[in-house]
Amino acid sequence: MRDFEPITLLTSFGMVLVATPSLQARSVPQLVERAKAAGPGHIAYASQGPGSHMHLLMEMLNLKAGIQLNHVPYKGIPQMSMALSSGEIPLTWLGVYTARSLIADGKVVPLAYSGEKRTSLMPGLPTMIELGYPDVTASAWYGLLAPRGTPKPIIDKIHADVSAVLADPAFAKEQMLAKAYEPADLKPEQFRALIRQELQSRQQMVKVSGAKME
Repeated sequence: MRDFEPITLLTSFGMVLVATPSLQARSVPQLVERAKAAGPGHIAYASQGPGSHMHLLMEMLNLKAGIQLNHVPYKGIPQMSMALSSGEIPLTWLGVYTARSLIADGKVVPLAYSGEKRTSLMPGLPTMIELGYPDVTASAWYGLLAPRGTPKPIIDKIHADVSAVLADPAFAKEQMLAKAYEPADLKPEQFRALIRQELQSRQQMVKVSGAKME
């Protein structure tokens, strides 16, 4: 955080672990059971690339569940979605918005959520923590940052203005919840602490999982 000043967190969201119906896994325990029965590397999962949230989450699941799913990196979400829809790949993590669309179309089934608590957008979906995998958690987020050295009064004014917008029920419903984003609002010092925590968490996940750039 040497080059910027945190202003506020706009939204934070976990990811949904989804599987194609052909995998015949309707829960994480079923997925683990099938992976063990199939043997190392026989079930593949997609990610946005080495070091992505999807990659690290799945490698942590490999480690903690004692399984070995095969990593297949794609160039982005559209390519992954097409691969899932066509049955080319049976398993991955997706953002709630993308996951809900594929679930509604019957292309995938949801297994779990990577956030620390359940999302109000899919309240029936258990978290990995609830399922006994407290280390298989991660959230993505969007926030506002300013260049390092920005005067505190300016930081505080921007934060206050943004907070007022996020607190507007109409804005939250039409611009956030409609796109599967849950509004969040942290004070600058709280946002700074979150960034530090996230950096430490990702470093630990890389270290423990043994995930490497390919």
